[in-house]
Amino acid sequence: MEEFILSKELQLYHHQVLALGTKVDFWVSIEGNSSEDVRKNLQQAISVFNIVEETCSRFLEHSALRRLSQQIGEDVQVPVLLFEVIQFSLELAKMTHGRFDPTIGGWLEKGGFVTNYLTGNKLDLCENIDFNASYRDVKLDVEKKTVRLMKPLLLDVGATAKGLALDLVVHCFSEYPGFCINAGGDVIARGIQPNGEPWKISIRNPFSPEKKIGYLLFSDAMSVCTSGGYERLSPVIKGEHHIISGVDKQSPHHVASATVMAPNAMLADGFSTVMMLLSPQEGFLRLEEAGIEGLLVLSDGSVQMSKKMEDYWHCEKTNVFQNENNK
Repeated sequence: MEEFILSKELQLYHHQVLALGTKVDFWVSIEGNSSEDVRKNLQQAISVFNIVEETCSRFLEHSALRRLSQQIGEDVQVPVLLFEVIQFSLELAKMTHGRFDPTIGGWLEKGGFVTNYLTGNKLDLCENIDFNASYRDVKLDVEKKTVRLMKPLLLDVGATAKGLALDLVVHCFSEYPGFCINAGGDVIARGIQPNGEPWKISIRNPFSPEKKIGYLLFSDAMSVCTSGGYERLSPVIKGEHHIISGVDKQSPHHVASATVMAPNAMLADGFSTVMMLLSPQEGFLRLEEAGIEGLLVLSDGSVQMSKKMEDYWHCEKTNVFQNENNK
């Protein structure tokens, strides 16, 4: 954990914590507010992240999601937060005909994604998983907020829960002129920087993650989420990563990274994974239908984006391999 005021003149406050399996950076314009005020709001935000993690994490044995996966064939009443994440994930699964699928938790465990990032401990693998299970085996009762798993399966909602957490903490900083929160590539920004400039959101080069390929510049109330296979590679299956198609149970390699900009973070978070799983043509069609914007870096290094994304994007190169000196 670290915190500091970057500049007394600009009054930009920075705080970093570990949450939801990643580093979370808070940048807050504190004009007219004290550091103590910001700390109180930060503690509220961190509490929200903890609640989301304790509810939705696949890596916590006591989480509501993990407990749900132990109750097969029963109507289980789950926290509203978890219900909303599962419901949205199932909508994405239907839209993509199962390529996005929240029931791939067992496949992720099979791929070696079993280590709790906080403790370093490895999870006990779920037994008796039906690896033929799919999103169609998850039944919801919207009125009662219950979930029924028709087959032994393990849910993973990592592609949407982090975005929801960002959406939930927005109210913690509503009194400030501007703030930006970056949760491992999922970014939500409101207002402006202390110097009056829009927030600058850099996009990493998926082939050289320590470098940048360009940046988005905006002061609108927007969220930006980036997904990429380079983020987490399987420790046991060569060439595979943490994004897996629910159809062929393999990692896609035609897209190196996908960035989506949307009014809220859960929408951007989910669709950035969707864009990794679909063909570019189909992916951009889905974005257009949802009224949101996106940018792809393909496996050959070429960059494609939706039309309105060009209004926010700052980089003249059309291929990331032309950006070797852009850090």
